[in-house]
Amino acid sequence: MISPANSLVGVKNGDQVGRSLTLLTNGNYVVCSPLWDRDGATDAGAATWAKGNTGLTGAVALANSLIGSSAQDQVCSFAVALSNGHYVVASPDWNNGSASAACAATWGNGELGTSGEVSTGNSFVGVSNDEHTGAFVSALTNGNYV
Repeated sequence: MISPANSLVGVKNGDQVGRSLTLLTNGNYVVCSPLWDRDGATDAGAATWAKGNTGLTGAVALANSLIGSSAQDQVCSFAVALSNGHYVVASPDWNNGSASAACAATWGNGELGTSGEVSTGNSFVGVSNDEHTGAFVSALTNGNYV
């Protein structure tokens, strides 16, 4: 039986934790859950990092994930593995204040994970409605991304 004791789970109906998974070059992985809900923010979304050799159990939360702060942010529509073991979380629908679907691309630490809220301080972001600045993220061979 699936439970927080043996699986990574959501706590609300429709969270759809694990909608996609990105394997990193160092063996760790990122679980994308763009429809994950936080209190007061439906479909805020979450990117949850885990060690490849131990995994992660329990509920997706701010303490273990990079998350959206607003309804419909849909953080982690997808993640891109970089050649150096790190990753980028793409959130094309992330809202930047009053700018709806401005987009965010957030670098993640592939050795330790990255948690907290997506923000202008930790992400490359758009500033206008429907800008979709980070809708397309490509990994470069040197570990950088565009």
